[in-house]
Amino acid sequence: MPEREKIFLKYNSILSQYSWAKLPNLIVNNRKSSCHLYQLRINGFEEQHRDKLISRLASLEIGVNVHYIPLPMLSYFKRIGLDINDFPSSYELYKNEISLPIYNGLSTEKVEYVCKKIIEIVNEILSLN
Repeated sequence: MPEREKIFLKYNSILSQYSWAKLPNLIVNNRKSSCHLYQLRINGFEEQHRDKLISRLASLEIGVNVHYIPLPMLSYFKRIGLDINDFPSSYELYKNEISLPIYNGLSTEKVEYVCKKIIEIVNEILSLN
């Protein structure tokens, strides 16, 4: 099994225990992911919650980001008149998504640490709402 697939499955095995975690699928329409991304979505999160999570993880030196930003949110497309309000599905996919570290050489211990910190912070943020 490829190394990134093992990491992907480790994330899934840990995070699947939480109802707020919307996990990516390894296989869609009989096509297997290359596991170059691990996009986690967090049920109950709005954009400001996601940004707070990203900031808190960064303070722990855990690099996560938002991989796909809808085109209407980019400056060029705003200038030509696109409005994110006209693309509610795109915004729904964007507002609560983070891409977790997934690369060859990422140890099981580091994956477990990333998950532990995500779980702690997400549970804290959700409890405040």
